[in-house]
Amino acid sequence: MVIELTIIILLWILLIGISTNSLYQAYKKNKSKISFKESMDLTELPVITFMSDNTKLNFLLDTGSNDSFINESVVKSLNCKMLNTVSEVIGIEGKKIKNNNCELQIKYKDYEFNTQFNIINLDESFNLIKQESGVQIHGILGSLFFQKYKYVIDFESLIAYTK
Repeated sequence: MVIELTIIILLWILLIGISTNSLYQAYKKNKSKISFKESMDLTELPVITFMSDNTKLNFLLDTGSNDSFINESVVKSLNCKMLNTVSEVIGIEGKKIKNNNCELQIKYKDYEFNTQFNIINLDESFNLIKQESGVQIHGILGSLFFQKYKYVIDFESLIAYTK
């Protein structure tokens, strides 16, 4: 009787382990993963391509910046919701720059993100990147984007994934 009960308990524990592992694998598959492997292989820059309506937008990942930015020259062709706010950012030269803000919906595969961007003229910087790497950058995703959507950047696997 004790042996039979022990076998039943062991089988029960085994079934719980198998079902827990299956649930974990299903959970892991459904986690949002965004790859930047291709851009790193080609340009050594962490760039992710999103869609906004029918427009492809390349964003440079920059965890050193809190805010996200979108190039002023591309805003006119997008369905941005202009916000009644003005932000001040400190540029590389140490000067404060005032800029308007907008909200834009961007998509990566089946995942949608409503993100606030600082609108700033980045043509000169982005043109230099295009000349050197061949990639047209349209904006920068800062650390607040990753915090808001609970993304972790994994440079070993070259993906950003949700926790």
